[in-house]
Amino acid sequence: MINDLKIIKKKYGEEMLHLCKSWLPNIFNDNLSDRMLKLFAPNHSLARDIKKEHKENEFKCLILDENKEIRELSANKTPEELFSDIGYKLFECISKEEVEHIKKNYFNKEDSRYLSNSLMASSSVFFAVKENALEIQRPYFEYYPKRDQYSESVKIIHFSKNYNRYIIYNRYCMKNLNANPDNIVIGLTESFSRHKNLKSSFIKNDFKLDSYVEDETGKYYKYNYKIDNVYYCTDNVIIINGKARKLPNWVMLIDYFMIDVKHKKILSYIDDQIFHNFTDIKEIIITKENGNKLITIIHKNQEETKILVNKENQIIGFESTYIIDTKNNFLANCKYIKYFSLPKAKMIGNYIMSSNKECENVYIPLCEEIGDNFFAFNNKIKSITLPKVKRIGFGFFIDNKICTEVIAPECTIIGNCFFYLNENIKRVIFLKLKKISYFAFHHNKVCKEFIAPVCEEIGDGVLEAASLDVIDIPDYCKIEDSAFKRILERK
Repeated sequence: MINDLKIIKKKYGEEMLHLCKSWLPNIFNDNLSDRMLKLFAPNHSLARDIKKEHKENEFKCLILDENKEIRELSANKTPEELFSDIGYKLFECISKEEVEHIKKNYFNKEDSRYLSNSLMASSSVFFAVKENALEIQRPYFEYYPKRDQYSESVKIIHFSKNYNRYIIYNRYCMKNLNANPDNIVIGLTESFSRHKNLKSSFIKNDFKLDSYVEDETGKYYKYNYKIDNVYYCTDNVIIINGKARKLPNWVMLIDYFMIDVKHKKILSYIDDQIFHNFTDIKEIIITKENGNKLITIIHKNQEETKILVNKENQIIGFESTYIIDTKNNFLANCKYIKYFSLPKAKMIGNYIMSSNKECENVYIPLCEEIGDNFFAFNNKIKSITLPKVKRIGFGFFIDNKICTEVIAPECTIIGNCFFYLNENIKRVIFLKLKKISYFAFHHNKVCKEFIAPVCEEIGDGVLEAASLDVIDIPDYCKIEDSAFKRILERK
C-alpha cells in the first residue's frame, strides 16, 4: 500500500493521492497505481480536471470497472447471439441488393442516402432489427424526431475499415460518430473483434473529460492541441490515428512544436513559419524559472529567442531579438501565450498569433508593417502602442472588445475590420492616416472623437454605431455611404 501511495503521488500529484484516498479507500491493496497507469498517462492536473467537470463518479466507475467480468463473458458469444438475447435479429449486408432490401422495408420514410453503395467497399454494415419492428408505428413530429421506441427498433452499425471506428445510426438516421457498441450490449465491441475481425482502434469507455483523448489501448492522455486529427499531449506524447508516440528524451514537445535539443532543430507536423525563421540555431538551453521552463535558443549571430513554458508544456511567453520578418502563419495556432515581444521585427506577416486569446502584452517597437488577422481573436489586450507602423492589414484585433487605446502615430493605411467588435475606445487619433477601410470600429458606440487630418478615404461602416462629437478630416476626404457620412451631414 505504501508503494502504491508513492507511485500515485509521483505520477499524478498529491491532490490525486488525497482524492483516491477519499474516493477509492478500499482498493489501495489491490494495485490501484497499476490501474491508474493503465488508464491514464502521468499528469498532475488530472484530479483538478476531474473535479472541475464533476466527473468523480464516472472516474470511480472507470477505475473499478464493474462490467469487466460481464464484458468478458459476453464477448464469448457472437454478435448475432448477443442481439438475439435482447430481441433483435442481426443482418450483415455484403451486397448492394441486401442493403436495398433493408432500406425498402425499414427506411421508406427516412432520408437514408448515407447508405450509399460506396460504403460497401470501405465498410462493414450490419442491421439490427427488433423482432416486432414492422409493428411499431412511426409517431408524428411537428418539427424534429426524437429518440423513441420506433427510432431504436432498427440500428445500423457501420464499421469504417479506413478509420477502424464505429458509426451507429437509428431508424431516424440520427448518427453517433465514433460510437461504442458496448452501449447497446456489454461485450459487443469485443465480440465484433473476435468473431468478425473488426478491430476498433477506439474501444471507448463512457468516461469523458475535456482536453483528454484515448489512444488505441483505451489509455487517456491530456492534450494541449488537436490539429488535423493529431493530438499534442502534455507528457511529451503525440497521438496519430489512435497510436501514442512517446518522443525521445532529447526532444521536448511544447504546444505543437518539437524542440530537438540534440540536433538543434524545431519540428512540427503543421506549417508554422517559425521554421523559416529558425534555421541557424547554435545552442538550445533549458532552465527552470519560477516553476516554469525557460527555453533559450542562441542563434549563430548571437541573437536570442526565449520561450517560456508552463508545467503543462504550453508556451506562455515568447521573446526574440533574432526575428526581423515573421513571414506568414507564425505561431498562428498558439493559444496560451501571455506576452509577445519582437523588439527588432520590422515586418509582421499574415495570421500571426491569430488564434491567441490570452496575450496581455505585445511589444513590437520597430515594426513598420502588419499583415492580416494579427491577434484576430484576442480579447485581453487593453492598450497597444505601434510607434513605427505604417500599414495594417485586414482583421487587426477583430474580436477585441476591451481595448481602450491604440497609438499608431505613423500609420497611413488601415485594412478592413480594424477593431471590428471594440466597445471601449473613445478617441481615434491617426495624424498621418490616408486610408481606413470598411467596418473599422464597427460596433463601437462610445467613441466621441475621430481625428485624421490628412485622411483621403474612409470605408463603409466605419464607426457605424458611434455618436461622434469631434470629427477632424479634410474636405477632400472620400467617404463611402455609411453612418459616418450621415453624422457629417447632421453636423
